Amino acid sequence: MKKFSIGILFLNLFIVNLFLAQKGNDILPVELIYFEAHRLSNGVLLRWGTATEVNNFGFEVQRADSTKHFLGIDFVPGSGTSNSPKHYFYIDSTITESGRYYYRLKQIDIDGHYRFSDTVQIFVSITQVEQNKTKEKIEVNIFNNLSSKELQIEISNLNDISNFEINLFNLLGQKVFEKKFDTNNSILKINYNYLSSGIYFLAIHSRQRLLITRKFIVIH
Repeated sequence: MKKFSIGILFLNLFIVNLFLAQKGNDILPVELIYFEAHRLSNGVLLRWGTATEVNNFGFEVQRADSTKHFLGIDFVPGSGTSNSPKHYFYIDSTITESGRYYYRLKQIDIDGHYRFSDTVQIFVSITQVEQNKTKEKIEVNIFNNLSSKELQIEISNLNDISNFEINLFNLLGQKVFEKKFDTNNSILKINYNYLSSGIYFLAIHSRQRLLITRKFIVIH
């Protein structure tokens, strides 16, 4: 009777382990909770979030035009393995013609397996295309003064460009600051003392195009 009971016990453990293994295989490596596209001036903001991640190497951002032929345009690293929500942010500033565009994410595991997200679409209207860019390359340098809670932005090779729009976004992709500058001054300063501690993104646009995006940190 004792040997029979031990046999039943091992059988039950085997069944439980088999069930857990099958259940584990049913769990998606990355649980995507949203994927959105928003129009910016001469660009598209993509934002997405995950509830959990398991061995997530990252996301290849893919874009297609009316032909529906998707091509990879950039890569955003993932968070590996995480049980807490993660939020991602990407700005596509390479569009040069008006039209309807489609985006999707190719989520890649550490072992090389991949799967695609749902597709989002957005219509983009370009008023001044890339041919109108200035011949000289505009250079932007950003300095984060943590003590004074201030961003100092230095722009060189301005030429005839004097209109700028500066936006700040939090990790959720929400715009927390927006200001337009009409000046030939090559040094601009933005105080961010009102922002809570965390990671933010800066985006600078001229009338012609998106000049730069940069991540910065706020510490109080």
